[in-house]
Amino acid sequence: MYRVTFRSFLTAVALMATSTIALAVDTLTLDVDKSTMMDLPGIPGAVVIANPLIADITIQGSKMFVLGRSFGTTNVILLDQSGNTLLHMDVSVRLESDNLVTVHKGATGSIANRYSYNCAPTCQPEVQTGDADLHNGTTVTQIKAKLKLATGNTDTSSEAPPAPQ
Repeated sequence: MYRVTFRSFLTAVALMATSTIALAVDTLTLDVDKSTMMDLPGIPGAVVIANPLIADITIQGSKMFVLGRSFGTTNVILLDQSGNTLLHMDVSVRLESDNLVTVHKGATGSIANRYSYNCAPTCQPEVQTGDADLHNGTTVTQIKAKLKLATGNTDTSSEAPPAPQ
């Protein structure tokens, strides 16, 4: 009887040593355009982001970097090479900033005219989900050109912003 118990104990210890333990995080909350780093209990083999428009993930070994892309909530699942769960969590991205100013200019039909500005230290247009398209046409074009340059793409030509109607 003693040997069976001892064997069961050794088997349990061996199983625990070889199995991957999932990281216990229920919800990660971060701001739009901010990132955070987390240490993982292993190296992921698969990464699933339910809505990559809300959050994005970069994996470097056993480190995970989460970027808040747009406000909202999504979930993330990470599996190891054997298909075991390393992480399953919700990611809540909020649009909160002491420097963000939002201006609402009435309504044209059913389209709201909302404009966002980042006021640190002076107010400049900032693209946010839900803003009026005409206001940010030039801003979006400039951001696209800047991203091309940042990624080594020397072709900075892009579409002209939409004309006001």
